[in-house]
Amino acid sequence: MKKLKLFLSTFVISGAVLGGSLVFATQGGRAEPLTPLDLFLPSVDRVSAALKEVRNKEHGVQVAMQLRGPLFTLESLLRIYKDIDEKRFKKYKKLIKGFEDYISHTLDRGHGGPEAQKLNEEFKAFLIEERLILATPSRMEELRQDLISTRWPDAEGDLDFVVRRIAEELEEYHGKTYDLTKAELGMHELRRDVRWFSYYAKALNGLIRASRDSCPLSGAAQRSPRRRARGEPCQVSACLTDRLSEVSSQMSSFKYGGSSYEERGQPLPRQLVSDAEQVHRRLIDERVLPLLAAELRSCGNQ
Repeated sequence: MKKLKLFLSTFVISGAVLGGSLVFATQGGRAEPLTPLDLFLPSVDRVSAALKEVRNKEHGVQVAMQLRGPLFTLESLLRIYKDIDEKRFKKYKKLIKGFEDYISHTLDRGHGGPEAQKLNEEFKAFLIEERLILATPSRMEELRQDLISTRWPDAEGDLDFVVRRIAEELEEYHGKTYDLTKAELGMHELRRDVRWFSYYAKALNGLIRASRDSCPLSGAAQRSPRRRARGEPCQVSACLTDRLSEVSSQMSSFKYGGSSYEERGQPLPRQLVSDAEQVHRRLIDERVLPLLAAELRSCGNQ
């Protein structure tokens, strides 16, 4: 089966690409394909290297603040490939999400001033408890070895697997009910769900590419999308990904506007709730998520 030629970078192909540039590379005149393992290991190794610094330094919190990017990449990839090895990947997804949540909710209290020493001590205690440091093997070492031993699909099979998996999730979100009278458990939940597509695209490093050649939204200029040839990335309409970014930004604003009311135990203002519901209704009426899912599915089984 001809392999999908998505490669590590030496030169950039022009065009809008979600999550970075679509790139190709050759080594000694021979093309080297970018596999799922190639996507995972750089982030695994980056986190592992940072944890060694945390173990050996007093100011581990400052190191940890730099890890949100690779942790989000790992969580995204573990979500995408969860069905490859559901039992093992589920436990690692829980580990990575817990690590990222700890950084977000606990370390954001600050990493300077009088509380810095306490934060560092708490952080190291968390890492030891989770076997992320001072363990043989550490959880990150176990993750690396399990990823290496995993049986991954070949390149074309991988694309089929990935687009089907993401399409199913988008369709699920389209049918999901959100309680937009709540900031954290409604508005933030919708924001998080629509943002996952951008995280997936970034983690996949060019496997999914945004194109402005066509737009299926009502009233937009229509062109027939070019069918994907074997060996090419999956192209989706940029107007759809733009709408997801717009909804995410709006829900972020609504969520932060409503949080202060929830903290005081008060209901959210009616206008705020109405504005959020209107944004969600437009997303549903325009069928942005099902349209994007259909474009992804069309990339498979070439």
